[in-house]
Amino acid sequence: NHKLKKDEIKEETADDVTEEVIEEDTFGDIFDKAVDGDAFGNAFYKAVEGNTFGNTFYKAVDGDTFGDTFKNIVNETMEDTIVVDVWDDAKTTAISELREEVMQVCELVPVEVQRENDMERIAEMIDCFSQSMDPILSMYNSAMSVTRSRLEIIQDEFAFRKERSPIHHIDTRLKSAKSILGKLNKKGLEPTLTVACNNIFDIAGIRVVCPYVKDVYMIRDRILAQDDVQIMNIKDYIEKPKSNGYRSLHMTIRVPVYFMNKKQMVPVELQIRTLAMDLWASLEHDIKYKSLYQELPYGETDVDFDTQLKECSRLIYEAEAKMEAMNRILEG
Repeated sequence: NHKLKKDEIKEETADDVTEEVIEEDTFGDIFDKAVDGDAFGNAFYKAVEGNTFGNTFYKAVDGDTFGDTFKNIVNETMEDTIVVDVWDDAKTTAISELREEVMQVCELVPVEVQRENDMERIAEMIDCFSQSMDPILSMYNSAMSVTRSRLEIIQDEFAFRKERSPIHHIDTRLKSAKSILGKLNKKGLEPTLTVACNNIFDIAGIRVVCPYVKDVYMIRDRILAQDDVQIMNIKDYIEKPKSNGYRSLHMTIRVPVYFMNKKQMVPVELQIRTLAMDLWASLEHDIKYKSLYQELPYGETDVDFDTQLKECSRLIYEAEAKMEAMNRILEG
């Protein structure tokens, strides 16, 4: 066996040492002996005189990506060993540890990402992205907060009057940068902030869930009555449900957001629906997702989920109408 000592490793380049080791025996076994049992990472750091592992190894393999080259070296070495040698416990352990080490690296940082190894550069890119994107998202978050406050004032007003509130609860959602980019790509639009702000109107979204259908239209009318709110679009999927059974009232509005030196009219999407509609929509989303991306059990492949979900929507609507009729009698 070819034996190397730490001092000898320091004097040779990383690629020469590695090639010489691989020619003789398995990568893990000999290299462990070469560094007298030291961990691979620490010994290699010493071998390359303190240089970072990634940069040095890139140079050693003529600029090839770390992941592909390293995996090729390991795989080829393992294949050769299986043919010409007999496995023993020590070699099995060495190769297993090497496999585990590579898997951990690949799982944490994908091979295609490892090309950008400079942490200062990564931090600079993150900072640059934040400086551009954060003010935009902050603007939409402010618009969402303003709109929610208006809705909560309606809730408070009914509470002061000791009357049943037309709002059961309010949910808010701010699209992420990744989600905005995905929608731009889906629409075939240029991926710029200007295009996003002028073509995507649901970056800020609010869902208002009401007890009864009549409450949905009451909230709509209260929003329409506010003279500083601009109405961009209204889609009534309660009056005309979607083909899949979805029902809700959608409003796209612009609300004023006051900054230090100007007023900006920012779009917000409102979804106003009843508890029954929200129940169906939530479960439909879960069932539809699973039916598309999850393998069905044996014997259940002929289930028509679309038809059954539409039937569920009809049944829920009938039950909701009966309960609303009962409430109408009680409230007068």
